[in-house]
Amino acid sequence: MSAEEINFLLDNAAEGAKSMEGIITNLLELSRAQADKLKLAHVTVSLNSAAEKVISQVKLFHNSHIYTIEADLDLPTVTGDPVRIERILYNLVDNAAKYSPKNTEVTIKIERRIGDVAVSVTDRGMGIPMDRLGELFEPFQRLVDSSENAKGLGLGLVVCKRLVEAHGGSIGVQSERGKGTTFTFTLPLGK
Repeated sequence: MSAEEINFLLDNAAEGAKSMEGIITNLLELSRAQADKLKLAHVTVSLNSAAEKVISQVKLFHNSHIYTIEADLDLPTVTGDPVRIERILYNLVDNAAKYSPKNTEVTIKIERRIGDVAVSVTDRGMGIPMDRLGELFEPFQRLVDSSENAKGLGLGLVVCKRLVEAHGGSIGVQSERGKGTTFTFTLPLGK
């Protein structure tokens, strides 16, 4: 085999392993939540740092997008589980990259509001039909055409919902066909 073929196979194996890791992590988190066994750490979390870490991870497999973080200058910390908050961000940013055209922007916006911090992930993809938005946070729902080659089982968003709610926050979505989608979740301010 040529060096090019070997590199292609190694890249493919790495991508498959990362995809499998994400599926297993989501299945475990969903199982814990359903069994009422989800235990959260309660430490100070910098959302800016978490967003930077997640972008560096997502870039490994979706490096053709432009990733930006827009954060308030006086952004407070939140109290929560840093691993779970990163999982929420990872699932949302990974989906944004997966379902939007190459060379488009994926933006994470972090802003203080009254009593909480809102984190939004916006893509420039095709958007989601209004009549299907209610299905997004249900297990095993994938709103893609059979012609699309996106990997996953449809667990990422339901895991996001369960983890956000376990932190005392909420999650929602706004989408416009042909213009993109924004997922926004809130977390209570740190104490």
